[in-house]
Amino acid sequence: MKTISEIMQPQSIVIRRDETLRRSLELLIENSISGLPVIDDEGNSSACWSEKDLLKILSEPDARSIVSIMTRDRFRFRSMHR
Repeated sequence: MKTISEIMQPQSIVIRRDETLRRSLELLIENSISGLPVIDDEGNSSACWSEKDLLKILSEPDARSIVSIMTRDRFRFRSMHR
């Protein structure tokens, strides 16, 4: 079985808080990923931007930026074992 370090990408794909919704969608599609860490001006992770957040746009048509919709809980893990 491989370790996490063997399968993870060496460089994380991230998005800044002030990026456009269009750019976030481009990054998700171009990289075949479902979420991105959102970083602040110092490069610290402040939230997570995901496909789910993009879907929220349908119910919040006035949304203009990532920060207006992004998931504030940075990381959520669910156990696959019950």
